[in-house]
Amino acid sequence: MPTRPLSVAEGSGAGTYDGTTTATVTLTSGGSPVANETDAFSLNGTSVGTATTNAGGVGNPKWHQPGRPHCRQLPFYLAAAFAGDATYASSEATADVTVSRR
Repeated sequence: MPTRPLSVAEGSGAGTYDGTTTATVTLTSGGSPVANETDAFSLNGTSVGTATTNAGGVGNPKWHQPGRPHCRQLPFYLAAAFAGDATYASSEATADVTVSRR
């Protein structure tokens, strides 16, 4: 069963504490974008939701990052996962997302 490679570019997401954080991911098959597929996302192991890919195979998950008033800027670990379907196997990708102080 072929896979649909899912990629998350390093530094492809950013946000602020107590604000919205957005990332960019791309789902492809044989180098071509795959549209209308849902990918799931987690940040440091905690689910932050899903995003559906557009015509270019790009999904932009957004989530609220709870406020941490005394925290310094830290990189977070973003994991994206395509669960697979009847035609394609599942795939996963990871990247760092930086969340800064407001």
